[in-house]
Amino acid sequence: MSATTKPRSAAKKATKKRVAKGAKKSAAKKSAAKKGAKRAAAKKATKKPAKRASKRTSKKTASRSAARRGPAKKRASSKTGRKPGNRAQIGARNLTARTAEVKAARRQRRKSVIVVLIALSAAAAAGITAIRSPFLDVDSVSVRGADAVAVDEILAAASVPMGSPLVDLPAEAITDRVESIPAIRTATVTRHLDGTVQIEVTEREPTMALRSNGGFVLVDDDGRQVRASDVAPDGFLPVIGLEATGVPGDPAPPGSTAVLRLMDEITPPVRAAVTDVIVTGDQLALRLAEGGRAILGDDDQLAAKVVSLETLLLSVDMRCVHEIDLTVPSAPALSRIGEKGNPRDGLADLTECS
Repeated sequence: MSATTKPRSAAKKATKKRVAKGAKKSAAKKSAAKKGAKRAAAKKATKKPAKRASKRTSKKTASRSAARRGPAKKRASSKTGRKPGNRAQIGARNLTARTAEVKAARRQRRKSVIVVLIALSAAAAAGITAIRSPFLDVDSVSVRGADAVAVDEILAAASVPMGSPLVDLPAEAITDRVESIPAIRTATVTRHLDGTVQIEVTEREPTMALRSNGGFVLVDDDGRQVRASDVAPDGFLPVIGLEATGVPGDPAPPGSTAVLRLMDEITPPVRAAVTDVIVTGDQLALRLAEGGRAILGDDDQLAAKVVSLETLLLSVDMRCVHEIDLTVPSAPALSRIGEKGNPRDGLADLTECS
């Protein structure tokens, strides 16, 4: 082989190597270009949903703002057929419309109030006319609950104005006049639509009889003199030692309170065995029907003293009894006439014993 062929083969090899390197580089550039195109396509794909989402949110916010603006703006835009150009003009128009609506509502309320007032006034006038009509006048007066007091006396004290309107009837004044009768404890006046006025009374119940001006006067449990009597009334224990005025309506004399308490405590067996109540200062005594008397002392422990006396009356022979001392109710002391040390003076009216 010649020397010229060797350099040519070496040159060919060198060119082949350069061509191979160039092909590799071009292939690498193509692959990089492909990768770049894929990345760009991926970025475009991701950007499109974001744009769509932003468009959706912008549409939502626009619809919300349109809803907040209210129906007035929608009506204005629908009437004009074009988008509002000046917000200040639109706001002024809305304010004018709202003012007109408020004024109309106020006028309507005023009309309603006036109609209601007129109706109420008419009803009140009709009611007053009906109340003042002759159909609601006082036509008659009736009395209930009167026994010891005459009905005519109650009617005279009541002085009910006949023919006057029921609504103007002075019920309290009539009640006060009826209760001013000494024997009346309470009175109630009732008006009825048929023109009847009813007076219902509760009479006082006397509980004791006091001597007064040669006769007797009955006293109730409030210590008020109810009515006078020439003789001792049946069913009452005469009280000796207290003098009353005998004027119905006057208070009972001092000392009557203790007697009234005693009357509340007396039991039926004791009441049947007693004829009088004797009052000496603040001391009380009972005159016995079979003779003698029971000394009660002051008004302390009256209930216990009455029970002790009832026990003696039911268990001890009461003949020739001079005195029963009940000042200590738990230890009563009984003495008889004729016993040693028992004086007989002042006892001539009692049952004689041998």
